[in-house]
Amino acid sequence: MVTSASNDQLTAAEPIAEAIIEHPEECYQSVVRKSFRVPQDDAFPLRVTVNGQEAELVDSSENGLKLLYKEDMQWDVDHALERIELSFMEHRVYASGIVVHTLPTESGAATYGVRLSFPGVEEHNAFKEYHAVIRKRLFQGQHATTA
Repeated sequence: MVTSASNDQLTAAEPIAEAIIEHPEECYQSVVRKSFRVPQDDAFPLRVTVNGQEAELVDSSENGLKLLYKEDMQWDVDHALERIELSFMEHRVYASGIVVHTLPTESGAATYGVRLSFPGVEEHNAFKEYHAVIRKRLFQGQHATTA
């Protein structure tokens, strides 16, 4: 079973084959991750601020972030985030994003999946290069994390 499209959003459960045939674009956007997620690497930290407030990063990919926020920073799916600042290595990159999924945690906080949108190719390429370094370290057993 997979969620299927209703009013441009995937909402109701139906067999996966039917959902893909009936709503291929919505299923693709909802199911397919376009790049490998990596956890935070303490040797090369990624700092994230949203609207000037620091966010706790769970993991990241070339196209998105998984953030942990406290109860006072609740967002719904499709919520637009206009001012995202990403600081990594010697770079500071700005992006916007949209919340694509939320998941409450046992502690009362929530995790948010955010699909990023970069203002230009240069900014996105810098973020991709950062992830290439982190992936290499991860697969070579050099990844450093305290989590």
